[in-house]
Amino acid sequence: MNRPLWDIYVIEGLDRIPGIPKGSFAMLHRVHHAAVDGASGAHAFIAMSDIDAKGTPAIAEPPPVEDLGQAPSGAEAAARAWAASLQSPVKFMNALMKMSPAIMASARKSISEGGMAAGVPETRFNVAVGPHKMFDGTTVALADVGAVRRKVPGATVNDVVIATVGGALRKYLDRHGELPKESLVAVAPINLRGKEKAAGKASTPGNQVSAMSVPVRTDIADPLERLAAIRDYTVEAKEAKAGVSARLMTDLSQHIPGATMAAVARIVTSERFAVRGTNLFISNVPGAQVPLYLAGAQLVQQHGLAPLANNMGLFIATPSYNGRIAFSIISERAILPDIAFFRQCIDDSFAELMAAEPAAEKPKAATARPKAPARPRAKAKAPAKGRAKSVAKGNATGKTRKK
Repeated sequence: MNRPLWDIYVIEGLDRIPGIPKGSFAMLHRVHHAAVDGASGAHAFIAMSDIDAKGTPAIAEPPPVEDLGQAPSGAEAAARAWAASLQSPVKFMNALMKMSPAIMASARKSISEGGMAAGVPETRFNVAVGPHKMFDGTTVALADVGAVRRKVPGATVNDVVIATVGGALRKYLDRHGELPKESLVAVAPINLRGKEKAAGKASTPGNQVSAMSVPVRTDIADPLERLAAIRDYTVEAKEAKAGVSARLMTDLSQHIPGATMAAVARIVTSERFAVRGTNLFISNVPGAQVPLYLAGAQLVQQHGLAPLANNMGLFIATPSYNGRIAFSIISERAILPDIAFFRQCIDDSFAELMAAEPAAEKPKAATARPKAPARPRAKAKAPAKGRAKSVAKGNATGKTRKK
């Protein structure tokens, strides 16, 4: 509580970075996850930006905030706190009842799959995380991602992202002799704002996400087969329909003492008790698809960063901006010392998806049509005139006479 929920750093000295124009600067935005998720964080950045070098705001200024009235006195604040404490057990149970269907669905799935960590292989990413963080990144064109997506019917942009990361992990771990037989598993967030929009509700800020576990299919060598397998899984993923949203979790945590929540958080994320429920985290956040400016300078690249946790030492954020999507790699020095090689693995994995040709569908065997029995010819009588005209007219107009 003695640190700010957000801050911004201006970084200079970028002239040695390939692809960055001379004289450029970077802005590092840090916002606590208690305030925003990836989608609302991207929206906040757009709100700070302009759509041209003249300073035209990218998002129109909202109307002035209504008068909030006078601040409550000490006695009034104490009375409100006392009343809220009395109501807290009732509100807690109300929030718990709302969550019970999602909790039961998640519990049933966990039991049926043999526990939270069932099927998650042990890798170099599932260790204690040190203080020396590493970052690298690469970008690809969204048009190319769309071209890959169309090679596998029903695949999404997010499926292509996961398949690219799966191929990169396969290459990287195979080079180090650490590729497990089982597929690595990633946690991918699900933006719930689409459900709000479909229901006709206004989009809300803050955290509106759920999450699902996705096998990245490092056990499949063929790139398009890997993409098809990921598509099949994400289409049927139950977590996307029954996930426990961050909003419900917030409703529940509001009625638990802050000190208790903090203590539990420290325990479950500690080196000793951290659960190996995933190998990595992949977050795909769409951003503005038009050039943005700040102080007259055009934004040329946008990357995402995220915190790491014990037993989850790899985070790949994939924000998109102005027709390109970035693969931002966040790890730790002892876990991923050759991060530049892993970045090359991502480039090579996507290049394989681009070069792969979808398998041609096998032509269906032609079915032999039985010959109709020979019709006896009428020798004694000629066809009636009316019938002859009808057949001729039907043939002339391209129609066939039905029996």
